Amino acid sequence: MKKSVDIKVIEPQKEKSPLIPIFIGYKKAAILVGTFGEKFLDLINPKTGRIHANFWQLGADTGRLSSSDPNLQNLPRDATTRACFVAEKGHK
Repeated sequence: MKKSVDIKVIEPQKEKSPLIPIFIGYKKAAILVGTFGEKFLDLINPKTGRIHANFWQLGADTGRLSSSDPNLQNLPRDATTRACFVAEKGHK
């Protein structure tokens, strides 16, 4: 067996210790903060106070629309994350 504290390895053992579910929750939160939290703060436009992502119609290997700085298509679909994005009054 691989020696690791990766979530995939440790999750099947969560009944062995009450600390494992806490650790898994911490790791998942750390991944979200590292991927979306801190990086997003650096991308806030100082004039508008908003994030202005780039959308690309061409260039993706799959031929689909892509986005970057930040990749808004990669956001989690949970209500907490989506609640962070609020349209201006009169917009949807």
